Amino acid sequence: MKESSLHDQKYFAYTVQATLRDIFILLACLGETVKSFVLEQIHQRPCFGLMTDEVEDIAVKENLATFIHFYNDDEGEVQTRFLSLQVVLEKHASPNAHAKFSCLLEELDNAKMPGTSLTGFSSDGAAAMIGKKLVSLHVSNK
Repeated sequence: MKESSLHDQKYFAYTVQATLRDIFILLACLGETVKSFVLEQIHQRPCFGLMTDEVEDIAVKENLATFIHFYNDDEGEVQTRFLSLQVVLEKHASPNAHAKFSCLLEELDNAKMPGTSLTGFSSDGAAAMIGKKLVSLHVSNK
C-alpha cells in the first residue's frame, strides 16, 4: 500500500468553509421539502392552531419560532409541526407586538394559509403576546 500525504492530493482542494456552505444548502433544501410536506397536510385540514415563542440566538437577534398544531385525520391524532423561524428585526425596527404580528401574517401569506382557518393561538405569555398591544388580539381581530 502506498502512503500519500496531503501535498500529494493536488486535486483535493475542498475547504471547511465550502463543506459548511454545502451543508447549509443541503439543510435549506431539506427544510423546504419538509415544510412543503407539512403545508400539504395543513391545506387538507379545515382548521389549525399556531404556537409561537420569542427566541434569542447566539448573536442576540430576536427570532419568532412558530409551530402549527392540527388534527391529522390520516393518523387519527393531533400533531404539532415546526413552521418557521423568522428574524423579527430583519424587517422591523423593534420586536414589538406589531412586528411579531406582521411576521405571523407574512408566514401565513407565504404558506397560502387562510387566517379564517386559524382556530387557536398560544404563546409563552410574554407582554408583547398577551398585553394590550398583543399579538393574540391582532390575530383574533384578523
